[in-house]
Amino acid sequence: MSTGTKLTLEEFLSLPETKPGSEYVAGEVVQKSMPTTDHTIIQRLLSFVFTLFLRQHPIADGGTEWRCIFGTPGHELARLPDFALVLRERLRGVRGDEPFRGAPDFAVEILSPDDRMSDALEKVRLYLENGVRLVWLIDPRTRTVLVWSVWGLPRQFGEDDTLDGGDVFPGFTVRVADILPSRDFAEA
Repeated sequence: MSTGTKLTLEEFLSLPETKPGSEYVAGEVVQKSMPTTDHTIIQRLLSFVFTLFLRQHPIADGGTEWRCIFGTPGHELARLPDFALVLRERLRGVRGDEPFRGAPDFAVEILSPDDRMSDALEKVRLYLENGVRLVWLIDPRTRTVLVWSVWGLPRQFGEDDTLDGGDVFPGFTVRVADILPSRDFAEA
């Protein structure tokens, strides 16, 4: 949902928070879709697997729905990736009570039933053009993950495949099935 009213970034940031959250794109406020059960479970599972990895390798911080402001001056975006991580070296001096001013190093978007693929792909494009180094687009319906990095063409992974952190999170791996709702739940 878009307001259609043009605002400055500062005007957007002064607005009260919404549920679900809102993003700032091309001067407009765009409210995200209401998360589904699958969406929420995937966010929880991502948080779990990355928490385990980052306890052993404390190189990044982040989580779900973390507001990140990035883009060229006058054309900034304020996005809420479904899950995002930023390398700790880039977090020095960042205040915890403000949005992160920069693109995350890693962003995940989870398709909801009412999301249009063209909109999701546009978001991925904007992420990559503005410095996000690794992007996962998770489709709970097809149980697949599309992966983009600045190093090559996108790749699709099925639930029996293993994802890795590339050179953003060296040593990180997870099976796609381990970040998706169980089949028992999905078929209920």
